[in-house]
Amino acid sequence: MTEVMIRPVKQSDFDAISRIYAEAVETTTANWEWKAPSADELLRRYLELREKAYPYIVGEVAGELIGYAYASPFNLREGYQWVVEDSVYIHPDHFGRGHGSVLLAALIEICTAQSYRHMLAVIGSSDNTASIKLHEKNGFDVMGKVPGIGWKLDNWQDWVLMARPLGLGTSAPPTDIIRSIAN
Repeated sequence: MTEVMIRPVKQSDFDAISRIYAEAVETTTANWEWKAPSADELLRRYLELREKAYPYIVGEVAGELIGYAYASPFNLREGYQWVVEDSVYIHPDHFGRGHGSVLLAALIEICTAQSYRHMLAVIGSSDNTASIKLHEKNGFDVMGKVPGIGWKLDNWQDWVLMARPLGLGTSAPPTDIIRSIAN
């Protein structure tokens, strides 16, 4: 595997990010948007996450942005403030090379350092075996499946919910600083 350099996202990355995301929107069930948003819209979404200190990273191989990953809130209610949902997207030319695993492992490490206690993955479609295997490789377990919960690519699609503990997980009550997620 070619070495992947992980770094924080920059605003100048959003043209490349929007191309990767558009491919996923148009051809996969990795997400359930029907129309790919513009680079400006993806930048706006990133700035919203950055405002609340959620991590957003990119992977480069030989100077080319080949994928990205970020954490976002699973739910905005206070009791969920120690839980994040991950998103990982890889350029199709780089599928199957382990780059997604490098990005996800880095995201897990960052979220653990930020005192999150759980990371969830909501996999669009039980047919998305690559994403399920990626998450299993990184310590996630399948928690359940919701059949036919969404419509994408002319079919009803399943959700597969996966989860993994971070740091202390549920072995102790949260003693870290309470996050302000309602701002």
